[in-house]
Amino acid sequence: MKIAFYYRNKDAERKCREFSEQFDSCEIITGVDNLDNLKNFDAVTVFGGDGTVLEVAPFAAKYDLPVLCVNQGNLGFLSELKDNPSPSDAKAILEQNNISEKMLLSVKIKGEEYLALNEVVLKSDISKPVYISAKINGEFFDEYRADGIIVCTPTGSTAYALSAGGPIISPEVDAFSIIPVCPHSLHSRPLVVPSADGITLSGIRKEDKICAIVDGRFVAEIDGNCTVSVSKSQYKVKFFTDVQNCFFKKLRAKMNRWGVTKD
Repeated sequence: MKIAFYYRNKDAERKCREFSEQFDSCEIITGVDNLDNLKNFDAVTVFGGDGTVLEVAPFAAKYDLPVLCVNQGNLGFLSELKDNPSPSDAKAILEQNNISEKMLLSVKIKGEEYLALNEVVLKSDISKPVYISAKINGEFFDEYRADGIIVCTPTGSTAYALSAGGPIISPEVDAFSIIPVCPHSLHSRPLVVPSADGITLSGIRKEDKICAIVDGRFVAEIDGNCTVSVSKSQYKVKFFTDVQNCFFKKLRAKMNRWGVTKD
């Protein structure tokens, strides 16, 4: 199996090079501009935090490459290896060949399609709230006056959406969540919908300038007349997972950085 080792900053470079010395068939790739080279590999190991994984995810999905994450960042919800792992730890998980799949969002804006593992966010490009209309399967659902609105996957439900008051969604649940950010209305609350639904978000006021952000990356500025379509992508991201590291165990460990529950 030919494996790509990917990192994007100096903090992760040392660990990446350390691991590469212990693998016979691997090649180091760095920089967003080189991610298209993943098409020449069978798998990819990512050294970094969740942001680095989000960077790699659309390419891994398109080229059907399973991903192994070695956490070199902060929280590392998407990582299987943490706490100074060794190359043998990585080899053990690769040999298990236990694969899980995570859905992606297809986000269409101004004729362009973007893939998101976590979420798409529409928010004001200034400090004022924006006015956004939401339709589900073409049927009007609500109008939001808020600092922004998030549409997330189950994977993204433990990221920005969680900070905005959204629910944690188990990865086995085939659904999206729609979360208003600091809404100026008591009735505006998070909503969970089946992933088969199509979500359409539109600006209401022409003078509003709205930023579209996909997995933390700014992709477009839209005005009040623009429409953003969100649906389930045909692609999925495959991840190597440790059979002993289930979602709820990982969730408890991550959340307990600020809690008191004991294992």
